[in-house]
Amino acid sequence: MLNKLMLTTSIALISTTALATAQAQDAGMQAEMETSAEATMSSDMVKASDIVGADLEYADGASAITDIRMNDAGDPEALVISRGGFLGLFDEEVAVSTVAASIAHDAEGELVVTASLTDAQLEDAEAIQDSPFVVSIEDQREDGDLFYSDLTGAAILNDAGETIAHLEDVKFTLSGETEYAIIRDGGFLGLGGEVGLVDFDELELAYSAETGWTVTSDITGDDVRVMEETPINTGAYLDGR
Repeated sequence: MLNKLMLTTSIALISTTALATAQAQDAGMQAEMETSAEATMSSDMVKASDIVGADLEYADGASAITDIRMNDAGDPEALVISRGGFLGLFDEEVAVSTVAASIAHDAEGELVVTASLTDAQLEDAEAIQDSPFVVSIEDQREDGDLFYSDLTGAAILNDAGETIAHLEDVKFTLSGETEYAIIRDGGFLGLGGEVGLVDFDELELAYSAETGWTVTSDITGDDVRVMEETPINTGAYLDGR
């Protein structure tokens, strides 16, 4: 009876140990998978604020990217670059279609933005407004056009018109789709002012001549994935919003 009890106890201990080991291995694998997924997401995506301020490199030189033109769904459709002028004065804005541009990370993880364009094509941009690749947009920012600068720092409103968060930044895939919004809790989400990620599809963009572009959403704290490292986008509030 004693031997039987000891044998039973040993089996139970072995089973418990094996179960604990398996659970620990599963937890480790899960953590590793999540870390790997986050690393993949990080390498396959880029923040709009990292693109703005970077240089667009082309055949004959480089020009600073000053903004991103987006379609009504919030996906990038053109990179706005600044050309000519002196110390930022009297320069010309040119929009280079994302079809013509390539956004990637080099071996060191640095962002590289290139375009298969020449200086002559950029200089003749105004004359080739039907080009699918590049067009001058100087004095052509029409009402209803959506730019990244319209969204940075924008209030995110609920159905009652209350500000629940602020839009700090957006994340694009390298193939040119807007996947995530980086938002700062305004107190309504119960996150203590933390910054987090939400699916961009959770936000609704709308335009009116009276109010311009507005952002609304019915997100809750459960829809937000709090970011461990708070991103810094100094441009988000330079316009006083």
